[in-house]
Amino acid sequence: MAHIADRWYKTVVGPDGKSRQEPKPECGQGMRYRVRYLAPDGKEKSQSFPDKKKRDAQAFLANVQADILKGTYVDPDAGRTTFKQYADEWLAAATTDVLTRDRIEYELRLHVHPVIGHKPIASIQPTTVRDWARKIQEKGLSVGYRRVLFTDVSMIFNAAVDDKKIVSNPFAVKSIRRPKPAPTKVVPWPVARLTAFRENMRPRYRIAVDLGAGCGLRQGEIFAVSPGDIDPTRPILHITRQIKLVRRSLIFAPPKGGKSREVPLPDSVAGRLKQQARDCPPVAVTLPWETLTG
Repeated sequence: MAHIADRWYKTVVGPDGKSRQEPKPECGQGMRYRVRYLAPDGKEKSQSFPDKKKRDAQAFLANVQADILKGTYVDPDAGRTTFKQYADEWLAAATTDVLTRDRIEYELRLHVHPVIGHKPIASIQPTTVRDWARKIQEKGLSVGYRRVLFTDVSMIFNAAVDDKKIVSNPFAVKSIRRPKPAPTKVVPWPVARLTAFRENMRPRYRIAVDLGAGCGLRQGEIFAVSPGDIDPTRPILHITRQIKLVRRSLIFAPPKGGKSREVPLPDSVAGRLKQQARDCPPVAVTLPWETLTG
């Protein structure tokens, strides 16, 4: 049961029936008041306060009991875990694909842990985030990459809030803003430049330029195109897979977003695909699906 213990004095009743305070053997040593309570997980917790701070102890106990009732209680000891320790645990349990986990691990190791990895997670405040943001800006990292870093690190802090490690996410305050990207305009290559680029490639790889420019495929989707993806009844190319490089090994995976799609197949690209099949006859390829052991 929650209570406040006085470690210096005990109450005794004298022969006259009146109560009085008598010093204990440890009187004057260490903190005087110790708050004891049961956390939601059933474990006993305690917090100590010095002499003349009984009101602070009472206020602490009242707040703890209120937080437990509201379901917002956060174990003070949980916040002592360093950011790196928590991030490593979070990453090990993440259900994202291997490529995403590898990317986040790389980001943390290079750009986050050297600055805040050693800090207790509860000690990281908005001012800490601003200092980190300045440091990665001074590294010369692009705005787009810094936005990705903000998103990923904030996601870890959100998980820490959910796990009752901290009360709030320091990235969530109004004074913390993700870097704003400079507006850019995509300018397609002129036909002459595209043609020159294609002609400078080895003949067997020129089809990659045709699929990218003519059908709008991404790199991994281009590498995964198969003759069976060409619709026999319509000028359509079915995009059902891509190839990814995961830890130096190739795997098949669904297209970005996990959704197959259809794209128009211009006659010019269809003709070059047929020529490609004649010049470089297709062969069967077997790769793991989605994961290295899939």
